[in-house]
Amino acid sequence: MRRKGGKMHKRYIFVYLSLICAIFLSTPCFCEELTLTTIFEPSGSLTPCKDQLKPIEIQKLTVGCYDEADISHLQEGDLVVKDKIGIKTTDPSEELHIKDGSILITNTKGKDGEVEIDGGSTWPSFKLSADDGPDKYKIELKTTGACFLENKVDVGDANLIIGKGGTGKITVGTVDPVFNIDGRKYATYVPDFAGGVRIETSGIIDLQSLAKKQPRFTFCGRHLIYNYVIDFENLEQGSNLWLFWQTSNKNLKDLAVLLTPNFKGRAWYEKKDNSLIIYGEKKGEISYRFSAPRIDHKKWGNIAGDQSIFGIDVSKY
Repeated sequence: MRRKGGKMHKRYIFVYLSLICAIFLSTPCFCEELTLTTIFEPSGSLTPCKDQLKPIEIQKLTVGCYDEADISHLQEGDLVVKDKIGIKTTDPSEELHIKDGSILITNTKGKDGEVEIDGGSTWPSFKLSADDGPDKYKIELKTTGACFLENKVDVGDANLIIGKGGTGKITVGTVDPVFNIDGRKYATYVPDFAGGVRIETSGIIDLQSLAKKQPRFTFCGRHLIYNYVIDFENLEQGSNLWLFWQTSNKNLKDLAVLLTPNFKGRAWYEKKDNSLIIYGEKKGEISYRFSAPRIDHKKWGNIAGDQSIFGIDVSKY
């Protein structure tokens, strides 16, 4: 009670108990449905004082039903809030407003945990769940439009990292980097490849410049044959060929080679030890394209590991 202006004012907290079992049971059980309301009595009548008094401050609120002897046996309970919840803020702007903090959801009972935003039939929906098992998590985005991962301010590109340290896998129908050329958007497409995960590289060699530096040529009948040797064990570190070889399975038998000479004449190759020898009938440029299984190619076969994925149905085309 407090006195203000010669009148007596009272502040009450009413607790309505819809289920009381603590008095009548031999084993104390604290399991009640509580309604907390703050009211004010300015002139003998009880009226709400939501705008006149400060909110009730509670150090810790535990919701549930438990045995007085062992609070660790706390059973499930519901906390219903009609308006907004503010954590570390007294002025929440949304239904749940956390200032300078994080959200942690722990799952110790082997149950499926999830975070879901249901947009109904009009707005997009988002769902993050662990319902595929203890080693699988699933993110579901349901929308008829596009989903964006972008920075709100122009401070750089947004990055999406999948798996621990970026070692995960993305299953998607089409990858199309878009380029802006004079205000018009153009799409390019990442090619599909049947035959596992591979690493590729391409480049150009010049038989003419090589022949000037050192006499790397042989006679074959009446024709002068030039050659270029690529020793995969002695490549410049950080170069394209070095990176290609280091990330491949390093098996020359699996190396696929495409050669295109920039002259009227033949070009061919020979695999010898850990080297690739490229031959040409004339001086000039030869472009090459190498393809080899990636170092982890055995993990990624032609049969999808997750058969629950719908994928692209070829029967519809």
